[in-house]
Amino acid sequence: MKDFLCIGSTSVDLFLKDDKFEKDLSGFVMGNKYDVSDYFIRIGGSAYNTASFFSGLGCKTGLMTCVSDKYYGKLICSKVRKQKNLTARLVEVNKHIKTSFSVILLSKTNERIILKNSAFARGFHFRENALKQYMAICLSSLNGRGDVWEKIFRHVGKTNKFLSINPGAKDFDFLKNNLEYLRLVDVFVLNIDEASIFSGISKKEIFKILNYFSMLFDGVFIMTMGKKGSYVCCKDEKYMCGIYEGQEVKDMTGAGDAFYSGFVLAYYLYMDIEFALRIGNMNAYECVGEIGASESLLTFKKYLSSFWDDRFDKLKIERIYE
Repeated sequence: MKDFLCIGSTSVDLFLKDDKFEKDLSGFVMGNKYDVSDYFIRIGGSAYNTASFFSGLGCKTGLMTCVSDKYYGKLICSKVRKQKNLTARLVEVNKHIKTSFSVILLSKTNERIILKNSAFARGFHFRENALKQYMAICLSSLNGRGDVWEKIFRHVGKTNKFLSINPGAKDFDFLKNNLEYLRLVDVFVLNIDEASIFSGISKKEIFKILNYFSMLFDGVFIMTMGKKGSYVCCKDEKYMCGIYEGQEVKDMTGAGDAFYSGFVLAYYLYMDIEFALRIGNMNAYECVGEIGASESLLTFKKYLSSFWDDRFDKLKIERIYE
């Protein structure tokens, strides 16, 4: 049996980098033409980013997603086929859709604005039989595809397989209407804005948000806070975790996916929350050092050497109490 099946979006990402991009586009006028100092084309999308990390660490990984049969779809398929341990067999090529595409505007402070178009909701045909071939299932945003969520939860309920989820806002309606399914989840990751929206609790009420999710299921819930680190709860245990310092940040895109995949891999293997937090943060640290969400991830060599790195043990992880 193979290791990880990653299901969700894969996209072509166009990065435009220039000092003129700030936190909004209020300084731009319709009809004008603007020069940019640099651009980059990368392959991204949450499912691809996660699958790329798993396969790079030697795990037999499947990527279930959809792309067009045109140039960008072929570009993604080619990229997937070149990666050892990652199969392109589950990448659906659909002539009736366009490949998911993002335009990412990077400012001089590495803040970003993301404009995206997703093909997943419209063009994805779920291949349920493939679930049987994998020991662990990792879900990113399914763009509101409740039919896919339903089938995956039913499969996990019958097989008791490891399940991690990092849903998008369009998935919240289905999940909130089917809260009993969350009992099947081993790892659930949201950023603080998403956690607040999902729970209906103000972002200022950190403990209330953590308590809300700890009552929903017995697995690990992680609320990421960007540069402020993350909060974790598992049953009655709660933790506050910092981040690794010192990396030259070139692009924050994909840092959340890198943290998610690093944590999931380590937790799946060792069931140790603190160790998994260290690996997740180490992967995010590597990710932000390059432009593109999957250009620089934790390799097997770096993974092994991290145990002798002073930073590994210096990551601030505290048990917290109300």
